[in-house]
Amino acid sequence: MQALAFVEHVDRELDVICLVKLLLRQRHGIDLRIANYYADAPLLLAGRPPRAVITPFFYATEDAVTADYVGGWPDARFANLAWEQVFYPSHEAIKRPRDDFTRRKVTHFAWTRTFADYMTSHGASSVRLAGHALYRLYQQPYRGYFETRADLAARFGLDPAKRWVFVPENYRWAFFKDAKLRRLAGHGVSEADLFEMRDYCARSLPKLVKWCAGLAADPGVEVILRPRPATREADMDGVIGKVLKASPRRFHLIKQGSAREWVIASDAVVSSYSTVLIEGALAGKSVLRVAPEPTPAALHYDWCDLVPAVETRDAFISACLAADSGDSGGPLKAWAEQTFFAAGDPVDRLVEGLAEVIKAGHAASAPQRKGPHGMAMPSWVRLVAGLAGPQARHALLLKHCPGYAYNLATHEKDLFSQADVQARVERWKAQLSTRPRVSEPAVQSSPV
Repeated sequence: MQALAFVEHVDRELDVICLVKLLLRQRHGIDLRIANYYADAPLLLAGRPPRAVITPFFYATEDAVTADYVGGWPDARFANLAWEQVFYPSHEAIKRPRDDFTRRKVTHFAWTRTFADYMTSHGASSVRLAGHALYRLYQQPYRGYFETRADLAARFGLDPAKRWVFVPENYRWAFFKDAKLRRLAGHGVSEADLFEMRDYCARSLPKLVKWCAGLAADPGVEVILRPRPATREADMDGVIGKVLKASPRRFHLIKQGSAREWVIASDAVVSSYSTVLIEGALAGKSVLRVAPEPTPAALHYDWCDLVPAVETRDAFISACLAADSGDSGGPLKAWAEQTFFAAGDPVDRLVEGLAEVIKAGHAASAPQRKGPHGMAMPSWVRLVAGLAGPQARHALLLKHCPGYAYNLATHEKDLFSQADVQARVERWKAQLSTRPRVSEPAVQSSPV
């Protein structure tokens, strides 16, 4: 029995999906193939249709690439892991299911009861409450899977004896052009709110860079600034270059690795409204919210009020240097555990829920049909691309496949090989070698 799982952002998703792959094989004999949602589309659509497809998002069948999968695999069962579920107000219109197929034909996995209610209120008929598997990785037996502080120190030239302050920035709107904002406004979001969000981020990001540079001047600190997955490292480096005449030696711009290992290795996690603050609290770290400017209502999360906030450079530096043994994250941690783990162990519930969807997809005896899609390519391209590595395949398809949609600017770290997948699966196998099997079905909020 086989299924296909897609990944959009490696750092956000691949560790969880590889863990799911391992557990599906061990518990249910299911072979889960893992592919990039955009980069692998042409080859997959040219091959045999899968019976079950797991996606990182699913908003509407008209969306780029989604339309190709739905058209090319008319008999497949789709499950949506919905990797963006913690919404600020402006997200609520953008992230809703927008057509009948998405509402009626896709099984959506929810991290929280709030998201499950949100989806059903917009007409989704199959929503399963599983909890947030990624957040569960901060607990045993999963936590030991990630790269250690000593390994990160050696890899990036950091001093493990100093205080590490991890700053996952979340000012993504600062990099959006007018045309994109107007396009998003077409989904029901106020155009005025979008431009206000962009202006707020554009003003706040340079201030955060200055604050980080001031903190890095302290000899006892290592400051690690991490761009969002969809923000190019070169773009962030450009902002730093405009703001600072010279970057302090202990101020590091690092996009390598996942947020998980940096959170676990660091002493403090600092951001504006990034959900990585939630991860920092779950990991037992000091957490701090930076607010160099008042946050627009359209960007405000209620849970952010649980995090201590600083509004000035001096307060920022003082708070980052203060050791609180994770006490600052206590209220947020309590909220997160109640919110994201309400249904039991999210990893087990996700695995069992996906197993049900995959088995249902294999219950039909009729052969899978192939339908029309927009990624046709010459036969020689298919042959060569199938033998090429991820980077060479991307270059080939970009040139010879008209419908190819992988954007290297917004996904600069998201190409991966099957060897990368297998390496992570083997790491999980070693990490969980002594863990007993647990089987919990996902809570179903509405009928399949």
